[in-house]
Amino acid sequence: MVLCAGAGIVAQSVSASAPHATPPAAHHRKIVHGAKGKSKGAASPAPAAAVAPKSAAEVQTALLAEFKTGKLAADTIHVAMQDKVITLTGTVHRAESKGVAIREARQVAKQSGWTDFHVNNRLDVQP
Repeated sequence: MVLCAGAGIVAQSVSASAPHATPPAAHHRKIVHGAKGKSKGAASPAPAAAVAPKSAAEVQTALLAEFKTGKLAADTIHVAMQDKVITLTGTVHRAESKGVAIREARQVAKQSGWTDFHVNNRLDVQP
């Protein structure tokens, strides 16, 4: 690219190797982290109050209700709880249902305020 200036006129010629006459526009917006109008030293707002964890019996009841009304209503799933370990047993009709059951168990446990738990999947697939 060659720039020529003369008598207040600026002309730009494009060489064969440069397909754009002007630089390409940015394809992504610049992301600015932080709130507008605040200085970097300002304190951020306090996080929301943590949810008090529900008991194992409450989580178990919520899981059974979710399994009876959700995508897995046609399957037979039993839930056992012991020391932050959720064990799923029973039968499902599709292999994908095992993954759905784990995902729903994790979601219900997290919504119940549990942070350190494990889901043990012992579901059998019955064609």
